[in-house]
Amino acid sequence: MYVSTNTLHHCGWEFDPRAAKGVLAAQMNLRYGLAAMALDGCATPAQFAEGRIKDPKIAEFLARIDVRVCDEFDRDGALRLASRIEVRSRGGATHVDQTLYRKGSAEDPVSAAQLEDKFLALTRAVLSRPAASMGIEQIRTLDALPRVPDSGSIWGAALTHARERR
Repeated sequence: MYVSTNTLHHCGWEFDPRAAKGVLAAQMNLRYGLAAMALDGCATPAQFAEGRIKDPKIAEFLARIDVRVCDEFDRDGALRLASRIEVRSRGGATHVDQTLYRKGSAEDPVSAAQLEDKFLALTRAVLSRPAASMGIEQIRTLDALPRVPDSGSIWGAALTHARERR
């Protein structure tokens, strides 16, 4: 993977699952995130659980990840968060993908549908689908309200609904 010096310094450092000082170390580490996504096909809270962080399969895959500085990203400050990944398959094929701007930035915005899908995926373990949908509907109405309510009143009904279903 190729990144800016800034990215390498802040999250591209070597990651040793045996020496990791908790979940935050894995969450902040590019190499760990790449290993978890490669092995699991996603990056959700489950990939950052203590047990998953210590999984020997993660440590084994980490050895296959190399993160280097890309001078092009350093020359253009707007690309300080850009990345280019090159994946070589066991069969010898090379696949390259480049992301110049982080998802959710002004340059690469997230659609309402993408945001809702992400919310539903991340809350699946703690909210039923109807409870999550209820919360989403309440959030959609915030712009029309004269005053924004506190989060308890937004999520109160959804959480009550979730508790009643358990």
